[in-house]
Amino acid sequence: MPLSLLQNLLSSRRVSRLDDRATRSPGPRLEALEDRLLPSVLLVDDDRRQQPNAQFTSIQAAVTAAQAGDTIRVSPGTYREQVNIPAGKDGLQLISQKTGQAVIQAPTTLSGNKAIVDISGSRGVDLNGFTITGPGSGQNDSIFFGVVLEQGATGTIENNHISKIRDNPLSGGQQGAGVYVSPGTSAVIQRNLIDQYQKTGILVNGTGANATINQNVIRGVGPTDVTAQNGIQVSHGATAQVTGNAVTGNNYTNTDQDGFVSAGLLLVDPGQVTVSRNELFGNEEGLFAQDTRGVRIADNHIFSNAGDGLALSSSIGNTIENNRIENNHDIGILLLNSQGNRVLNNQVKNNGLDGIALLNSQNNTISNNQVSNNANDGLFVDQQSTGNTITNNKFKKNGNFDIEDLSTGSGTGGTGNTYRNNQGDTANVSGLGLQRGHGHQGEDHDHHGHHGHHGHHGVHGDDQDVDDRDEHDEHDD
Repeated sequence: MPLSLLQNLLSSRRVSRLDDRATRSPGPRLEALEDRLLPSVLLVDDDRRQQPNAQFTSIQAAVTAAQAGDTIRVSPGTYREQVNIPAGKDGLQLISQKTGQAVIQAPTTLSGNKAIVDISGSRGVDLNGFTITGPGSGQNDSIFFGVVLEQGATGTIENNHISKIRDNPLSGGQQGAGVYVSPGTSAVIQRNLIDQYQKTGILVNGTGANATINQNVIRGVGPTDVTAQNGIQVSHGATAQVTGNAVTGNNYTNTDQDGFVSAGLLLVDPGQVTVSRNELFGNEEGLFAQDTRGVRIADNHIFSNAGDGLALSSSIGNTIENNRIENNHDIGILLLNSQGNRVLNNQVKNNGLDGIALLNSQNNTISNNQVSNNANDGLFVDQQSTGNTITNNKFKKNGNFDIEDLSTGSGTGGTGNTYRNNQGDTANVSGLGLQRGHGHQGEDHDHHGHHGHHGHHGVHGDDQDVDDRDEHDEHDD
């Protein structure tokens, strides 16, 4: 399992410019905090040992005193408090003097929406370089969010370690997100390490929520039967650009019993979303998308997941291209009840079931893919999947057939689909026009047994669904 991206992302969290500024000891301006015209630098030190001239010993006190455009610099230490940044603090910069060494620790009792840091109504806020950590103090609903943006807020969340946003111990409660971007807010979330959350690493949910999610490392707790975690979730009209992240450790082990599923990246009825250059590995599903329209999934490496690499369910008009999808336990690329999608130029190999599978999916284009060394079929098409166009693909060394099509109709070789210019050696029917190969009638194997669980994934049960009115998380069991 390659670790280069994890190592690079973790090392990039060091922000030398912040440390350089810290050594300059800028000190506060001498003017009173009231009735001033220029932004000020406010200093916070919990014990005033590192900054004897610090005006504040708590972060919230500094935020309360700050005006729009001010900078708050926080010395290393542990600050056991909730931090609320209300409206009227536009452009506020909240910066840890040394990356990761100013720790905002959840207090014993969290009030309001149970967030450690709440950015509410202010725009252009920068939260930079902190460790923000739980856990909550109880076994149920003790903590909801590490950082939340609400009431039209915008901000940048960068270079932080956001950890243990969970009950104590970890529970099956459907709350606990590292960062929550709520309806009508926008955030840039970059270069953070987000781990040990209860439900979701980054949640972007609801109409008007938008996030740029870039170069984060997001780690769930690993295999667990307690709760179905998701690394990144974009849902219910939210939009996002998800680029260059490493997402791992979201693996629910009880799917066969209750039908719920974990995913490294979960998309449920989102708005416009682009997913590119991410590494999704060591999850249950690498990427699971339900009710998506016009999403582009490109240039990702999706590997070594315990279920499928990439699955679309009830999705229309999406593009899956230039991805490397390999060594997943089940199917490489699955289209389930999905229409009009394009699967282009992907490398799909060494997966435990089929390379590409179409189940009750119509009018999709499968083109220019390289599909090899998958344990079952290179391409499996069930009886209900018709009107699909399969062209210019290279299939080789797949365990059962390179192509198995169970449909019937007026298409190529008596199937319900069109095949042109594909390379491969074996198919379950003659007349598919495979180059360098021959069609033969082979013994059919039972895909229904392999794929049946995809019919009841219960994604809405797994999706962290947040009430738009008060950000209190609801779960649709």
